[in-house]
Amino acid sequence: MKKMLGTKKPEAVYEFPEGDLEKIERLLKSEGDGKPEKDTEEVEQQPVIKSVEFDIKDPRNFIQLGIKGLYGNNVLISKFELPGYNHLNYEDTHIKLLRNKLYMPNPRIFMYFFNKIMQAQNDKAPLFNAENSKISEEDVMNIYLHLTKNHIAIYDPEKLGAWTWLNGKFSESDHGWGLETVIGLGNNKLLTKSENLEPCISNDCYVDFTNLNNQGLPNENAKSKIEKYNQGENVYYFYPRDGSVAGFIAYSGRAGLGCAWDPLFSDSGLGVFGCAEGA
Repeated sequence: MKKMLGTKKPEAVYEFPEGDLEKIERLLKSEGDGKPEKDTEEVEQQPVIKSVEFDIKDPRNFIQLGIKGLYGNNVLISKFELPGYNHLNYEDTHIKLLRNKLYMPNPRIFMYFFNKIMQAQNDKAPLFNAENSKISEEDVMNIYLHLTKNHIAIYDPEKLGAWTWLNGKFSESDHGWGLETVIGLGNNKLLTKSENLEPCISNDCYVDFTNLNNQGLPNENAKSKIEKYNQGENVYYFYPRDGSVAGFIAYSGRAGLGCAWDPLFSDSGLGVFGCAEGA
């Protein structure tokens, strides 16, 4: 990761189709029916896990968030997307993470991370890695820029900025909207937990990323007063579609929290941040 950090202005900028994030979302948009994938198994309740073993390789590359993760312990998240996780669809990304003793951040964890980075950049609030050492201002600046514009290419050198899957699949039924979260791997199948989707904005728009529900999605009154992208002040939001999954992207035009991605999609620039627990 370190070799990708720096303060130089990127020489190459990958422009998505016509520089338009809506075009990206149309490429990513799911046309599924919202039914569970064949290699997933729903569990009625999250299992009680007394001891979860995680492997973060280098604790200096993970940030303490100060909130509980999927298994009820303090969660850590990687500073950037993990190397070697591009060219994978949603399900395969989950499987690789879990086999490597990590997991995919859900929107709640990721947007809390996003807000922590904004606070660290704007208010100089301290951040600490998994070794309990303070993260440098240079690192904070690089993460901030990576999350808000075309800065640092983790995978494809021509695709700068964050581009990550998030752990959440949306479905509509006669009972309303549901949110499915992957919580583990058993017998080579993804184990999932489903819950009702909390009220959130139901149209595509710029949103205030500090006004979120308990699942990490914008509250119904979170529409931004500014109807254009202001770096570090708002993000563009794509509301949930049936059968779609969540993700986050930042590029030269703006940053976006998407809930309309096709789970079968993959790309050279699309990867994932990693989570662990216990710090």
